[in-house]
Amino acid sequence: MIRDDKEIHNAQRVSPESGVLTRRAENHPLRRLEDEQANKHDHSSAGEISRGLLHIIMRRRKLILATVVLFLVAALLYILKATPMYLSSSKLYVERTGLLAVLNSDMMIAESKNYLNTQAVRIKSRPIIAEAVSRGNLKSLKTFIGVDNLTVSLGKNLVVTAGSKDDIITVSYESPFPRDSAKIVNTIVKAYMDSHSRKRQARSRKLLKILEDEKKARNVDLQEVNRKLAKFRKENETLAFGTQQKSVIIERLLKLSGAVTDAEMEL
Repeated sequence: MIRDDKEIHNAQRVSPESGVLTRRAENHPLRRLEDEQANKHDHSSAGEISRGLLHIIMRRRKLILATVVLFLVAALLYILKATPMYLSSSKLYVERTGLLAVLNSDMMIAESKNYLNTQAVRIKSRPIIAEAVSRGNLKSLKTFIGVDNLTVSLGKNLVVTAGSKDDIITVSYESPFPRDSAKIVNTIVKAYMDSHSRKRQARSRKLLKILEDEKKARNVDLQEVNRKLAKFRKENETLAFGTQQKSVIIERLLKLSGAVTDAEMEL
């Protein structure tokens, strides 16, 4: 029995895997025609959208161009009129002195645990800034033209940072004039160093006075001990004195003598 080819393509078959009745339509001419028409419709829709956007852009090209030019001009004006700022910085290593290490605990002057932060605050303090303004003639700088209270203004804009992992203090100042910013930082640092040196010398003089008074008192005690020792030896001539240990007072006196020498070197 002979069948037509169209009947074979449209024949129904049972899928052996699922047992569901299916229709073979892979090569059906009508199905291919529908797919081609759908693809043409999609391409036509995309083309229409692109042409529509292009039409809108072309129709409003003057407005778009004017907006771009406006933004470019604004950016150029900002660059031309913006004032460049220059930052100058200086780093300080602040070392603590230990003159009183030779003395006992009741004579030691306790130092702050936040010594570095304390020094950073001192750099921004009014006395240091006022001294810098006076000695460096900072009022004549272009940076401070029109500034009424120079000390307050300088203190607000001065940046002093204490290192968290080291003993370095960073002093910074920002100005539209590079030479001004450098001079301001250097003048502030110089004023602080001079103040710190004066304070250290005053402290050394105070310590020297304490050490000298202590030495005098120990000399009196030593003389009294020597007098008693001589008297004891005279009264006990029959006793044989061998090598004796050093007196505690003598050892104390030697320490004080060394401390006095160190204090004199600090002056």
